[in-house]
Amino acid sequence: MRCPDYRFFFLAISLAALASCASPRYEPQLSPGARAPAPGVDLSGYWSLQDADTDPLIDYSQKGFIGPRSAEQVMRIRGRNSGAVRQRGDGRGEKASLAQVFLETGSRVKITQTDEGMFISFDRSIVEDYLFGEHRLATVGPVAAERASGWQDDAYVIETLDRDEVLLSERWYLDGETLKRDVRFIQEEEIIYSLTQVFDRRDGPD
Repeated sequence: MRCPDYRFFFLAISLAALASCASPRYEPQLSPGARAPAPGVDLSGYWSLQDADTDPLIDYSQKGFIGPRSAEQVMRIRGRNSGAVRQRGDGRGEKASLAQVFLETGSRVKITQTDEGMFISFDRSIVEDYLFGEHRLATVGPVAAERASGWQDDAYVIETLDRDEVLLSERWYLDGETLKRDVRFIQEEEIIYSLTQVFDRRDGPD
């Protein structure tokens, strides 16, 4: 006898919880990508970030402007102000959106790709896991967002939409011998921040 698939049950509960957190009229807006990559596409391996010393995301992460460490800071700022607000810093207009707490980065990345999903490890300390074609509620502390991910052609695309409808889009793909990661923050169909990280393949975890 085949066991029931509870994934859709938990998905329904998760989206209902997200709806109650966001607004009574919330409806899912993201669509997951495909559950399988194109033939021969495998992002697995150990990767080292080019120009890590000057990478903006590494710099922001060290200052606590992105990643889970920023959750408390973002919530504190938003407690004093409404909407997306400017961060302190170099004046280039970084914004304290809820979506930013879901962005991880690191100078060394390990990707393990299986038949059903992917594990992305940053600097051997933080691991993000994804199921191909997933659509769920993602949480970091008190922050909740809609998450969808899956394959689009040769790229693995992860989209995270916060309650203010700021979208974090990550696109991982191979470009010759390098691994690339496009990161975008989009609000009201306008790209408010964008950059591409480039990784070189390396040997082993050290």
